[in-house]
Amino acid sequence: MEARVRARELRTIDQAALHTTTGRLLGQSSATAFSVGCRAAAAARGAPQPTRTAHESETRLDGQGTRRVGTRGRAPAMGKRRRRAPEEAPPGWQVRGPPMRTVSGRMSMRTVENDEWQTTKRTWAQLAPVLGQWQASMVWMPFYYDGECQRHLRECGFSAVIHRDEDFFTLVRDASFMAGVDIIVDNPPYQGQETKEKILRALADCGKPFVMLLPMSILHVAFVRAILDMSQVQVVIPRRVYVRKKGQAEVPFKYLVWLAYKVGLPRDLVFLEEDGEVEEDGEEEG
Repeated sequence: MEARVRARELRTIDQAALHTTTGRLLGQSSATAFSVGCRAAAAARGAPQPTRTAHESETRLDGQGTRRVGTRGRAPAMGKRRRRAPEEAPPGWQVRGPPMRTVSGRMSMRTVENDEWQTTKRTWAQLAPVLGQWQASMVWMPFYYDGECQRHLRECGFSAVIHRDEDFFTLVRDASFMAGVDIIVDNPPYQGQETKEKILRALADCGKPFVMLLPMSILHVAFVRAILDMSQVQVVIPRRVYVRKKGQAEVPFKYLVWLAYKVGLPRDLVFLEEDGEVEEDGEEEG
């Protein structure tokens, strides 16, 4: 008995899906096509048909073959989404974009405490093989927390690393300082969209190659396409990124990417494994 009931339910679902798809192909809205599909499926099994909602639309063709849409009543007006004010955001979370806890180093001595994290050695060890061609270059890590990241990067094979507790925006505009820098690599603070945009603009203006750890949502925002030459953008995707507060255990985070610009990696999209190995494409030689 239960098997027959289940089989009848599955047939009803299939019929509803078929009618819904047909309605969409005829130009009906998703809501209208779904409602029509449910009524057709209910009629096929002899069940009472649901009544039309007050705002359901009907689609028909007039004599000239032009599609006309009539509405039985209007749908309730949708309220405009209100942007969350900075004071309403939980401490350590960004205001604009998807909810994302800030997991970055300090931008300068004026950065708030909630945005100060150390990127642990495990994270740098994952990235190091990808940047092997830059290990003998002068690397600038501008976002200072406790100074440990310089040691981490050196232990991963980078021989020359600048990592000082100085203001990023002052140094990035200092021509004499930047003349000695080959590449900029770090985990910047990103309390909100405005902070990310300001940092990326400063990095793009200095003209140096850079690799920044940022939320994955950075790949969708319009200002990145306006600031950067997208033909020189490459992305390294770790499975997890590990950070810690001073004196505390490391914490794993997902949904972060290394945004590389003018770095010249062999591939535009690189996937990292937990142990730092680069995931292969999986293509077989013919």
